[in-house]
Amino acid sequence: MSPEPIKVNGVDDIIKRIDSKIAGEVLDDSGTVIRTMDPDPTTVKNLQEFKKVFYDSNGDLITDLASLDARRTSTMQKIINDVSGTGDFGVITGFRNDLTAIIKKLKKSIASNRSRLISGCKKRIHITTAKQSY
Repeated sequence: MSPEPIKVNGVDDIIKRIDSKIAGEVLDDSGTVIRTMDPDPTTVKNLQEFKKVFYDSNGDLITDLASLDARRTSTMQKIINDVSGTGDFGVITGFRNDLTAIIKKLKKSIASNRSRLISGCKKRIHITTAKQSY
């Protein structure tokens, strides 16, 4: 039996920001729309292609760590390479970097929890072993 996939929170926020860019919304620092513009059709196409990477073949948002991490380092990187040298490069790289930050934070939390768990187990083993020594 395989373990449950580790869920990544915050992916939907990245999708909302991608949708906002596709819609041509210009946001202030708080995320409030201050105006809209007519985005370049190529930019819209590139953002839609990038957004598709976040969804499985059934159209469901992918939120498991392993799948997102694999897509981040393969398909997303390919799209970034394809738009390199265009105005879309910075925007799409920014979205990928946002996902990277979320994943790194989650991995750090998992490692910390594992470390505490292992440390607790070692202490219990040491105490048990020490009690059995005569």
